[in-house]
Parts: sequence; C-alpha cells; structure tokens
Amino acid sequence: MSQPLALPTFREQDFQAPQSRTVGAGVEGLEEITDLERSERLRRMREGTLGSIHSWELVTA
Repeated sequence: MSQPLALPTFREQDFQAPQSRTVGAGVEGLEEITDLERSERLRRMREGTLGSIHSWELVTA
C-alpha cells in the first residue's frame, strides 16, 4: 500500500517581499538581477531569496 505524498511545509520569509501587489502592476517595483553566476543564482533560489518570472506568467496573470 502506498503512503500519501507529504505536503511541503512553509516557513516564515526572512526577506522583504510585497504582501500584496496592485492588479495590473506587472513587474513594476521588482528588482532585476542579471549579473549572477549560475551557482549563485541556484543557491539563492534554493534559499528562497531569489525568484523568477517567466513571460507567460506576465501574460496570464
């Protein structure tokens, strides 16, 4: 018998992030970081201090 999948646990954010965004604001107010090495980018993503937005997310939001 298979066991149910464990749901991810959520933690308090240890960085500043908007609590809400104005509808239709797009990427206004978000900081663009383009000069990171791949390893640094992946490390920050694992830590939860860096995210990304794909173009289709902007179109469908």
